[in-house]
Amino acid sequence: MKNQHYTLVHHTGYSVCGNLAFIRAVEIDFVPDTKTFKKIKEVGGFLYTDYFAISEVEYMVNYSPDNKGIVPLCGGEFVEDTCNGNRIYVHKSRSQS
Repeated sequence: MKNQHYTLVHHTGYSVCGNLAFIRAVEIDFVPDTKTFKKIKEVGGFLYTDYFAISEVEYMVNYSPDNKGIVPLCGGEFVEDTCNGNRIYVHKSRSQS
């Protein structure tokens, strides 16, 4: 991979620490290698080279207009495939196609 890429994964607040407030939350993770890059692309995950752009997407996913509270609530799903040990996030419009 020529450039550093970023993706969205299951928030470690839940996946590592078990905090239920983060059960439907995403966070940014870096893509460590070409194999993981291809896996993310294959399952329909997000891939960005611009950290600031993906941080905006992270916020929009966690706090969509449907979310009226302060607890993150993403509308997609977490597939079984992982990036750095965390399940890859796939937005529902991507997972339905």
